[in-house]
Amino acid sequence: RIRATPHMFKTPPRITVDNVTFGYDTTRPPVLRGCSLVVEPGEKIAVVGTNGSGKTTLANVIAKMYLSKEGHVLADGVSLATITQKSWLNQLLYVTWGTEVPDFPI
Repeated sequence: RIRATPHMFKTPPRITVDNVTFGYDTTRPPVLRGCSLVVEPGEKIAVVGTNGSGKTTLANVIAKMYLSKEGHVLADGVSLATITQKSWLNQLLYVTWGTEVPDFPI
């Protein structure tokens, strides 16, 4: 694994989710099945769905909180599987529902 450096990615990088499948255990169907999307640098997206549809799971896979069972998550073409979680989290701002955002420039 490599450590991401501050200049490793464009700011922000292009995020590609390619055919990702993730499940919490093998006794239930996967929460994400064949999920793919591309977020271009600077693009803002909204992930919308009903309770339990996988919105938070997708965010956690992109943030490398969970590792996908199949498929890949890439930042500027670099697989997140090759980057340490700590160095990836240093590259992004990950805000979950209910998180208070500080009242100062980030």
